[in-house]
Amino acid sequence: MAYEYESEFYGYAEDDVTSWTSEPKMTKKLKRELADMNKEDIHFFQVKRKTNSHSSEMVGIFGSGDIGSSIRDAVTGIRNYAHKVGSASENLYFKVRICAGDLGKDTPTLFFESPEQYERHMYAKLDNDTKIRWHLKYQTFSRELNNNAVESRKLVVLNGQEVTLVK
Repeated sequence: MAYEYESEFYGYAEDDVTSWTSEPKMTKKLKRELADMNKEDIHFFQVKRKTNSHSSEMVGIFGSGDIGSSIRDAVTGIRNYAHKVGSASENLYFKVRICAGDLGKDTPTLFFESPEQYERHMYAKLDNDTKIRWHLKYQTFSRELNNNAVESRKLVVLNGQEVTLVK
């Protein structure tokens, strides 16, 4: 039986992760429990962000690590073992580094699904030009990736039957 890494999140089922991280207003107790659970993770960070003119919020983020490590979703912490830091598959993500001094000398690379996910999670606002450029880059890379996948398949005829080989 194969072990499924995609649904792994520190021993919790993916449904638990989705319900915890997508909850618009987590209770303080839930936030504390989640932060305590992630304290041992060296790539988990908390930063303070202004939500509006009157309040601020602690935001938990997950970094991915060094070149060659698996890309990790900055919001949920789930690793994508098929995509590596430093590879061309980085183009599928909106990549950010926090260099404002919030994290001291650490400047982790964060991978978000899109600029809009970054804005929602980090209480930030990006200009439209940045979003448009990223979406164009993403579409271009997705098309190239799909074309390469189709080209890498070879059709072979064995004993009168067609067999598709995948590299």
